[in-house]
Amino acid sequence: MTSGLTTRKPLTSKALDALKEGQKLTDWGFDPDGELRGSLKGSLTARRRKGRKTVEFYLRMRAGGKDRIHKIGDYAPGAGGIGLAEARRIGLEVAKKYAIEGDTFKDQRVADALAAAEAKRTEEAVAEAAKADARGDGSLGALLLAYVSDLHSRGKVSADDTEKMLRRHVEAKHPKLWGKPARKVTREDLHVVLADMLEAGIGRRVNLMRSVISSAFQYGLTLADDSQHHQLARVFQITANPAITIKRRGDLEKKGQRVLTTVEVGQYLNALDAHASGVMQTFLIAQIGLAGQRIEQLLRVKWTDYCDGVLTLVDAKGRGTSRLHLVPVPEWVDDVLKPLRALNSEYIFSTGVKPLHADSVTHAVQRICKAMNGEPFKAADIRRTCETQLAVLRVSKDVRTELLSHGRNSLIDGRYDHHQYLDEKREALKKWEVALKQWKGRSKQHSQHTLGSPG
Repeated sequence: MTSGLTTRKPLTSKALDALKEGQKLTDWGFDPDGELRGSLKGSLTARRRKGRKTVEFYLRMRAGGKDRIHKIGDYAPGAGGIGLAEARRIGLEVAKKYAIEGDTFKDQRVADALAAAEAKRTEEAVAEAAKADARGDGSLGALLLAYVSDLHSRGKVSADDTEKMLRRHVEAKHPKLWGKPARKVTREDLHVVLADMLEAGIGRRVNLMRSVISSAFQYGLTLADDSQHHQLARVFQITANPAITIKRRGDLEKKGQRVLTTVEVGQYLNALDAHASGVMQTFLIAQIGLAGQRIEQLLRVKWTDYCDGVLTLVDAKGRGTSRLHLVPVPEWVDDVLKPLRALNSEYIFSTGVKPLHADSVTHAVQRICKAMNGEPFKAADIRRTCETQLAVLRVSKDVRTELLSHGRNSLIDGRYDHHQYLDEKREALKKWEVALKQWKGRSKQHSQHTLGSPG
């Protein structure tokens, strides 16, 4: 058989075992009852790619003049993979589902595969730690990933970004330290990591890295008190936190103090019309329209979280149990959101399967700020601006605290107080709506007057 050439032999276990690198076989009889007919056609292909020992099953779909390929699994019956009969069954199920859902189904499969791969990687890291012997040789890397897994289990939105930072600045840059037994890691070891970050010009992340590593060791110290994780406690045998004596660098902290003036707020609103579009434009309008709700919390809301004119956000910021945060949505903001329903996404602010990423919002605001050609500001400054201007509008501190979800200590208290303050929040957002329209109108009039004035 010629390399790369598809043969018309029926798939058999014997043929699969004999498949060589670069060859593939198509199972022409995978749809014996002819369920896939008309404009949608599919075939099951087995392929051994060059440099790979395993044979892989793929479903090839033909729809609308385009090919769509989905991986079904690896051929390894009884060894963690699937057999020929199972591949045929799964392939037919996937084909039927694709016939109904089209590209939306493909996007979901890709997203699910990425999520599964990420979960498997973290799970393997934790399992690797669990296999370490009783001498306490669990590595620093295993401890850090176990901590990341704990963040995920507690619903912390920072979990993914925390893992990326640890892998980028510890695992990739200091592989020996990553593999060093966590109980043997010293303060000096950690100073090397932080010093390298400073030298690379990312000092703003140094304090965050110090805090994450310190929290990971604190997590390791508490394992012995948790019956659910007593095995990990024996693996790591953490008795001290080497990061706790490393001082936070105050000179690296840039506390935001930028507050946009009412003129700048008006310019920003007009700039959203001119320099933003699509879902991102809708999100930015909604964020400022809802008085500067936290970006990551607002990005995570689903349509199921929006009921009777109220958005239910989950505030997982800080320590302790996540709490509910209810935000009444003014009619004008609801009108802005309505077109997004046609996208049929689970999340309100999404162009596909997943919601927009916070980094994308940051970059979008940077572009808009540049287009405004004024004093620089960041996405985080919008929230601070909203709170400051609400105070100027004489919205009480208690109502601002509730509207922006400051300082709630428990889920139960949060539920009670939020219901008590819904009317106050609505009144505050009415004031805010009037102010936004005034500022936007004045800015537009000023711009038109400037453009119309003689040079």
